[in-house]
Amino acid sequence: MFLGNIERRDCRAATEHQERLSELYECTIDDLFEPQADVGYALPPAKGEWCLASEAERILDMTGEALRELVARGVLTRRGGESRYQFHRPTLLALVPEGTRKLSDLPALTGLTVHQLTHRRQTGALPAFRPWPGAPYRVLPENVARLIEQCAKRPTHSQAGLERLRTSQRAYIKTPAGRRRQKKHTERFTAQQKRIHDEYLRLKQELGLLDDDEIATMLDVTAATVRYYTRTGLIESETHTIEGRPFLLFKPEAVRKHRLEFARGLRPPGVRGPDDANLGVRGSHLNEEHVIKEARGKGLITPGSPEEEEVRKRVRRRRKTILPIATRITAAASSGGARKGHKGALEALEHAKTAIAKRPTLSKRGVYDYVAIQLYGADTVFLETGARRDAQDPVYQRCRKRVGRRLSRAFHDEGVPPELRHLFDGS
Repeated sequence: MFLGNIERRDCRAATEHQERLSELYECTIDDLFEPQADVGYALPPAKGEWCLASEAERILDMTGEALRELVARGVLTRRGGESRYQFHRPTLLALVPEGTRKLSDLPALTGLTVHQLTHRRQTGALPAFRPWPGAPYRVLPENVARLIEQCAKRPTHSQAGLERLRTSQRAYIKTPAGRRRQKKHTERFTAQQKRIHDEYLRLKQELGLLDDDEIATMLDVTAATVRYYTRTGLIESETHTIEGRPFLLFKPEAVRKHRLEFARGLRPPGVRGPDDANLGVRGSHLNEEHVIKEARGKGLITPGSPEEEEVRKRVRRRRKTILPIATRITAAASSGGARKGHKGALEALEHAKTAIAKRPTLSKRGVYDYVAIQLYGADTVFLETGARRDAQDPVYQRCRKRVGRRLSRAFHDEGVPPELRHLFDGS
């Protein structure tokens, strides 16, 4: 089968296999195999309506880690099974149609600043949408083309013309009228900033909300990390707008919920390895060396600096907080599974004791019927006419099995009571 797969180019032979095959057939490797560069084994990005993870990343314009976060949050679902084509392509295209661009990509295409684009979006001049909560704003291709066309019609200035304009503005500012106008503009801007700040503080106090810096202190991370958690849905936030400016605020209980959900996304203790290093994708944020490497790559710290030592301490503190939560969650889940059905079993046992106490000569079927009526209603034992259901009736059989499972569990946990031993001797 392996040789057949090689001949059909379904797979590639490793170097050692090529050498063994050439010795077996007494010929050179070049006689058996084509040069590596001439053979293509790339999988098609999609088969029917299903596509690879790499194609899903291309459509959604995101990294593999972000794609896995969407699956963990339930925004996307995988097909399941052994197929590598796990993502439903029409669903992806419904979220992000082909040609859609992120708002952050438009400055390079239009020449507008991020502030100008945000203002157009907030005023409705530029239609934009979020495919899922917390996602970056995106613009449909027809709206992108319309915006580029509008920007192309704007009057352009040469470098010399712009310099003359700046010179004349600087000269105007030096005049008495220019200074008065600049002072008035500064006062108006300062007054607006003060109004926004006062309203922001009032809003926080009335609603009991926290900003990203306060949340960062409570979680022992940076404010940038808090914003990342917000974008990926790892922490709940609220957006409040004050005079056209959006502010991101958080409820205090969001911190506890974040820690709990973050811990649930880690791998259980049994598969973490001896040093608790194998924590999964989300756990990489608790891996000291991973965080240090990422910070160095971004130029935020230098090797051996005090900033690096502070980052290490912060990661250790957060790891010390999160890992015990994950362990408690696993232990609680295990305990809950072991005790599942215990309460219902005890309830069935009490009904069985009551039945025998009322009628000591009751048969085993009579005990089952009494418990079934108490737990599931009289219609599971009697028909609408009042007649008892036949022993082969599917409704009665299904109900009897459920009662039997409950009583068996109760006998296993508590033992068979003396008053029921003549009916359930060791069962």
